[in-house]
Amino acid sequence: MNDKITFRLKQSLSVAALTVAVIISTPSTANPFVKDPLTHELERQLHIKMRANAAILNDEQFIKDKAKYIRKLFLALKSEGFNDKQALELVKASLHEDSF
Repeated sequence: MNDKITFRLKQSLSVAALTVAVIISTPSTANPFVKDPLTHELERQLHIKMRANAAILNDEQFIKDKAKYIRKLFLALKSEGFNDKQALELVKASLHEDSF
């Protein structure tokens, strides 16, 4: 998988997580129906990042590159002596880790 795309995705997810943390951390005495300008700006930025992430994740070349990476990882694990089941479990675990 392209390291630049992976970095951009992780960076976008970090921004999204920070945005959610800021939105959630508003004081409980604040009126939940009235949003301050910072909240509006953070929501706008989050929306933009989520749309960009969706575009990247739906990119045909990105999908092909990720599939090639997964296959190469599986084959490399098998060549190092892991059986099919072990290699598949390790690939699944690495994919789950990449999703964060």
